[in-house]
Amino acid sequence: MAVALSLPVAASSAAECQCRANGSAFRQGETTCLTLPDGPRLARCEMVLNNSSWKILDQACLQTSKHLERESPMTVAYYGALFGGD
Repeated sequence: MAVALSLPVAASSAAECQCRANGSAFRQGETTCLTLPDGPRLARCEMVLNNSSWKILDQACLQTSKHLERESPMTVAYYGALFGGD
């Protein structure tokens, strides 16, 4: 007599990737300016081996003031959308 076992298969839901910087959370794919030892650099939130991580891009940051960055961090994606960019 063959007995078939039916095991429930858990629905796999990917964890939402979020990176933290400047007191804010950023979703996967969003970019922001990070202060690094060699100066401010543009970075994108990515997933690396199931962990959120910043990928440093080969672009300088577009900043108007240090005060603005500390008080109200703005993602470059949002900034670009405001001015007709990607």
